[in-house]
Amino acid sequence: MEPLEIKMADPGFCFGGRSGGYWQGSRRLDRTYILIDGKKTKKADYPCSHINFCYRHLTGNWYQTETYQKLLEQGREAEDAYAYTYPKLHRDIAKAMMLRVFNCKSRQGVSRAFNSWLLQRNAAPTKNATDEQVQSYNEAGYTNVQILDMIEEKHRPIRDYLFKGVLGGGIIMWHEANVMYHLAVHWQQTHGFPVLTVYDEFIVPEDEQPLIKEQMFNTSTACEVCDYYSLMDQIKNL
Repeated sequence: MEPLEIKMADPGFCFGGRSGGYWQGSRRLDRTYILIDGKKTKKADYPCSHINFCYRHLTGNWYQTETYQKLLEQGREAEDAYAYTYPKLHRDIAKAMMLRVFNCKSRQGVSRAFNSWLLQRNAAPTKNATDEQVQSYNEAGYTNVQILDMIEEKHRPIRDYLFKGVLGGGIIMWHEANVMYHLAVHWQQTHGFPVLTVYDEFIVPEDEQPLIKEQMFNTSTACEVCDYYSLMDQIKNL
């Protein structure tokens, strides 16, 4: 791993994808009924995880530690990484655009990929925008260019991580997965209870969820090995 560089002979090199297991293949609502050792479970997830991990790696601080739902309950939804409120842009639209910003090489490529999702030109129906999402995009009245301008302005500190193509997006996913696995193993070894991972989400026994929510953002549980082998800095060179 130490001599690994971005310029690789095999362009199909796989970083390992995002974390999870067989349970993540089920519907999201079904995860509510997962039991661990016969106990009810709760989830704890990193909000806006790719944005959050970029800020954490670059600045040493998280962009946000509260989920959008929690911020909404507190009247602080404007603090969410996907919030664009003047006039309001539906969070799903901002999130869909940001996903493509992390995985496409140019603004034109992002716009094309976003239009393919929005105008339902993907072969798999589940990968297309819903009718409600299309309606919310039309009602907002923004062009793709305007949405991209807002994204770049709001997240100017991490601009070097944007528009870096599939390889850039893959590196962020790989870094996220390594952190998720590190924490799952840490809690299992330290506290003795199983931890399931689903992408950027932990599923743990209900009684342990407050501990997880506290420690997942704590520098004391940071993974030195993950940071040492991380390729996040290489994204800037793509």
